[in-house]
Amino acid sequence: LIILLLMNPLVSFGIITYNQEQFILDTLKGAVSQEYDNMEIIVSDDNSTDKTFEIVESFVKSYEGPFKFILNKNKDNLRIAGNVNKVIELSHGDYIILADGDDISLPNRVKLSVEKIDELGVLSMTFNMNIIDSVSRYIGPFRTVGENTVIFSIEDFLNRQYYSGGASRVIKRKIVEQFGYLNQDCQTEDSVFNFRAFLTTGLGYCSIPMVNYRVHDNNISSPTNLLVGFDPKLIYKQYKKDLDIAQKNGIINKCKYDLILRHLVHHRDKEEAIRKIYIKKMLVSRLAIYFPMIFSNKYSLRTKLSFLKTILSWKINKF
Repeated sequence: LIILLLMNPLVSFGIITYNQEQFILDTLKGAVSQEYDNMEIIVSDDNSTDKTFEIVESFVKSYEGPFKFILNKNKDNLRIAGNVNKVIELSHGDYIILADGDDISLPNRVKLSVEKIDELGVLSMTFNMNIIDSVSRYIGPFRTVGENTVIFSIEDFLNRQYYSGGASRVIKRKIVEQFGYLNQDCQTEDSVFNFRAFLTTGLGYCSIPMVNYRVHDNNISSPTNLLVGFDPKLIYKQYKKDLDIAQKNGIINKCKYDLILRHLVHHRDKEEAIRKIYIKKMLVSRLAIYFPMIFSNKYSLRTKLSFLKTILSWKINKF
């Protein structure tokens, strides 16, 4: 056993959950099925309002396997960046797997992740994924490219010629030590760890599927959430912070810094413009539905006020 632990470095398998009672059991079963010996499993629940954490506690209580569990439920909803930070804070391994509470990791995920990230010499990499639906039916591969392993460079980032499967990510602790924790108001971790990798070693990718990625209406990465719920200014603020750190620490020079900054500003403004157009269309559509109902004689004043409240609350929550 001691020899195996020396051969296999400690991996922290972090599961990030929020209101995923329907799927969390499959995620936990995928975690404990790993064909790797030296691993801790961290489950950080972001103050779920359903039974997600109760299911986690029940599963761990009856678990008799070799892996150590570390459980955490945030007292307040920290959102994605805060919850990722919490997983990293609670972890001890030099390798950190990030898993969502609605996806299923395949048994060889950890073992191959460690092998491939060391083989490529990168600080962050992702793998291909199998797409499944809400009842675990197979839909197809995330990407249909042939089997290959590649390192994407900062030039690939600037030319937007790269791809990654964020739900299958593995990082080395060094990437956090170099750049620090995520901004509390950053609305994604996927593209941030991509960007940090581009600034340093390059971003690794392997086309072998490592995760059954579940697609359903509440996915954070659904088209509506990406366009409406994600504020480009907050995400690009994180990029700018990491870019400044990279230049300050001599990871990139001033010329490269200026080139990347121009790229970031251009795409931030472009994405913000697209988001505003999309939000406007959604609001117009919502108003077109409810306004005739508000002025109709078919509904009571109380019902009409509820329609108006729906419009205003939607606007406040989404914008």
